[in-house]
Amino acid sequence: MDHKKYLLELAEQHISVDARQRYLSDTSSFFNPNVFVISRAKESLRLQRSVDLLKSLGLKPIHFIGVEGADEPVVAGYEGLSAAERGCTTSHMSLVQVAAMHPNPNQFTSIYEDDIVSPLKGAALTEHLHNLERHVKEATTKGHHVRMIFQGKCLEECLCMEQIDDGLFRAVSPFCNHAYMLRNSAAREIIAAGGLQHPLFRGTITDGGFRNLIKTNQFYALVFHPALFFRMF
Repeated sequence: MDHKKYLLELAEQHISVDARQRYLSDTSSFFNPNVFVISRAKESLRLQRSVDLLKSLGLKPIHFIGVEGADEPVVAGYEGLSAAERGCTTSHMSLVQVAAMHPNPNQFTSIYEDDIVSPLKGAALTEHLHNLERHVKEATTKGHHVRMIFQGKCLEECLCMEQIDDGLFRAVSPFCNHAYMLRNSAAREIIAAGGLQHPLFRGTITDGGFRNLIKTNQFYALVFHPALFFRMF
């Protein structure tokens, strides 16, 4: 299987042409306001709730129709995952492929799952992102190329995290993909190293792959703590 071609085909099938073009044509310097929401076709209520939340925070959500793992071929190395896990993994990796195609490598692409909730209101997220841009630039001057930013998390070694500012830390071992920002150049690195067959992703869900990159110091990442977005259980 040509994994890059497979991910591209998924992106074409699961994102509308207009939405994909809107995302690719926005070359804002820091983050793209056209953000992705992964939601299965039958989860219309969850999707609408997430879309309404993100719109209220000034973002422009794009629906990525979540992949149904049971309907897709089992990619080599992923036989140990359940159908639901395979669907989630290929959905996220397909969006990594989309981010890798963006013309601005320094821009961050935001990806959310449809079970997000947040205490944020109005311009609060925009204010966080404005401060975040300053911290990303400061990290660069210190030789740290920020590749990921977790706006939410489920698991992390909180006592080991290095505090950067109030509510912002250097990530140590985050494990959750319900709300994160990925630099497009980092997406290119993942795809160039194999995408689904990347040594640190192969056989695990994308949560584990990103955690592996961070724990092995291949990715420098930041995490909001307390989180800006939480999972609705």
